[in-house]
Amino acid sequence: SLFVAPPIAIKMAAVNPDEVGKAFATHFYNLFDNNRPAMTSLFQDQSMITFEGKQFLGGAAAVQHLMSLGTNVKHQPQQVFAQPTFNGALLLLVIGNIYIDSPNPVRFSDVFTLVPAGGSFWVYNAVLSLNYG
Repeated sequence: SLFVAPPIAIKMAAVNPDEVGKAFATHFYNLFDNNRPAMTSLFQDQSMITFEGKQFLGGAAAVQHLMSLGTNVKHQPQQVFAQPTFNGALLLLVIGNIYIDSPNPVRFSDVFTLVPAGGSFWVYNAVLSLNYG
């Protein structure tokens, strides 16, 4: 598995930043929208998440906060940009629409640093932002 979570069909030996970025976005937002408790598997204790200016250290704290955000959430990632960084890590920018308990979308921009470990990636940093106006 590429991510520390349910299996996904990309192997570490064939890492392509764009493929990993798109696969991660699909996986992350599917869990966010349908199974938020399972998102803890994407993080480590040293993961730092910033959501709308509030910071959370560790996956459990981040997911606990994300659980408090509306019950009917649907993401539509529209663009995923990926770049290789240090020691095999990847920097991702995901832009799209999010629906939170409403039929009206809000734009979002999310930035991730993914770190490789044991044939998978985990989220070291995540900055999640809603773009109003």
